[in-house]
Amino acid sequence: MTDHSRRIEQFVVAVRRRINRHRLWTTLIWAMALGAAATVGVGLFYTLQGYAVPGGWIVGLAGVSFVIAVAAWAARRYNNERASHFADRHFDLKDSVTSFRHFDAQDRHDGYYALQANDTTKRVADLDHRKIAYRLPRRVLAVALGLLAVAVFLGMQGPSEEVKERLALEEFTQEATLAINEELAELVEELKKETTDAPEEKLLEPDKLRRWVDELKETRDQKEALRQYARLERKLDKARLALNRRKDEQLLDRAAKELKKSPETKKLGEKLQQKKYDNAADQMEKMKPQAKQSPEKKQLEKRRRELARLKAMSQRLAAAARSSKSPSQGKNSSAKQSNKSGKQSKSNKSSPANNSSKSGGNFSGGDSEGSELAEAIEDLAESVEDMDEMLKKACDSKKCDEKLLKKCQSCQGDVGDQLDKLSKCLKRLGTCRRADKKLCKLKRACGQCQGKLCNGCCSGSGTCAGGLKPGWGSNTARRDQTDELVDNGQTTQLKGIKGQGPSMTSVESADSGSGVSTRRSKAKQREFKRQAESFVQREDVPEQVKQGVKRYFQIIHENELETSNKEDSNE
Repeated sequence: MTDHSRRIEQFVVAVRRRINRHRLWTTLIWAMALGAAATVGVGLFYTLQGYAVPGGWIVGLAGVSFVIAVAAWAARRYNNERASHFADRHFDLKDSVTSFRHFDAQDRHDGYYALQANDTTKRVADLDHRKIAYRLPRRVLAVALGLLAVAVFLGMQGPSEEVKERLALEEFTQEATLAINEELAELVEELKKETTDAPEEKLLEPDKLRRWVDELKETRDQKEALRQYARLERKLDKARLALNRRKDEQLLDRAAKELKKSPETKKLGEKLQQKKYDNAADQMEKMKPQAKQSPEKKQLEKRRRELARLKAMSQRLAAAARSSKSPSQGKNSSAKQSNKSGKQSKSNKSSPANNSSKSGGNFSGGDSEGSELAEAIEDLAESVEDMDEMLKKACDSKKCDEKLLKKCQSCQGDVGDQLDKLSKCLKRLGTCRRADKKLCKLKRACGQCQGKLCNGCCSGSGTCAGGLKPGWGSNTARRDQTDELVDNGQTTQLKGIKGQGPSMTSVESADSGSGVSTRRSKAKQREFKRQAESFVQREDVPEQVKQGVKRYFQIIHENELETSNKEDSNE
């Protein structure tokens, strides 16, 4: 490289760097304007909704603007070729620098090219690249600074009071739903531990309840939280509806009233009225005839006397069952009773198997269970009646043969089977009630949880207690003195006729006769009050009206005197 080439290249490089530096500042100003505009847009979007501008948006937009500015500057920066063209135009060198670099690239240094290189070097030596002035984009800079000020102002704005309350409610709802879900899960586990009976566990289905509770989600939306707890409450209502035995309970309530009428069955009636069905079932099992039948008449009469209590109970239960049935059900039951008369032996043999199969199945449906309970009561009454008739026949006969004794034994077994059937129905009903109570407990807890969510963050969490401290005060409304009554002119005059109109009292007359009076006469001095004068004093007629009325009557009297005088003169 020659000396001319080195000097000219240094000048071109200096010009290129200065131009690129100017372009960098301009690009940064434009990037600042665009970034500030974007930040203002985002700020308005959040601020108009009442939210504070997230800091992530501000940092992200600033970073993106800087990266875009650097990329744009790198794509548009000058190289040596463009810088030489700019130097020729700016310093009015008539393309000397561009021509020299072109000749130097083609390795032309002799003759005319040497003269041209010498002339270009002399002209460049007198030039200073620092004289290239920077043209500041004042309008863009003013807009960028204005937008930046607005962006800073929007960034410093906090959320509105409504948004603060909403955010606080969302935060409280999230914490409350988490605590409520844990509370309901613990309650389900507690109910599962309390359920030790297999039939009750089969009805309650704790695993299904736990699955329902596990479906509850932690959410920040209060409406969604209330909806999911309402769905859980509806599921619990359906589960309770499946356990509903209202017809059975109504039947047993009527039976309890009937049983309490007799002193022999009063205790059993009280158990049924208190809805202690398990205890009532145990008491019925104790009434089951256990002794074997004996051909002796004394033993038979003793068994019949012991059966009298059971007969009274079964008759009263059957009366309550018949009163609870509809007419169509009553016809069906009478038809069944007529068909059963010839099939008692077969039913006695198959009743244990039928009872065992019914006890093992899942009892769902209140109507089927209600008909089963009423049918068990009626079957028990029929069995007891048949046993009583057989014992009566055995007692009335001169000699109790083996055939009659077997019939008595068969009737006794039938009575025991029917008592077992009725006891199982009562135990099932007690199991349903216990399971229903536990579901009701879980539903009540779910309702309380919804109440916590509806009360809001302060009343629900209990950590935002408000109110002022206790202090002191005085009430100036109490005075010992009273104001004098002043007539305000707002009076009403009532007009009426004595003895006419409605009255709260009445006077009745009766003929003279004998009687005793308990009233005693006593001499008392009458006290007169200024009643009329008080009305006169309280007359609220203005003075001007009084004078006008008085003048009116005076004129009338004067006219009358004048007319009378004229008549006298004429006469």
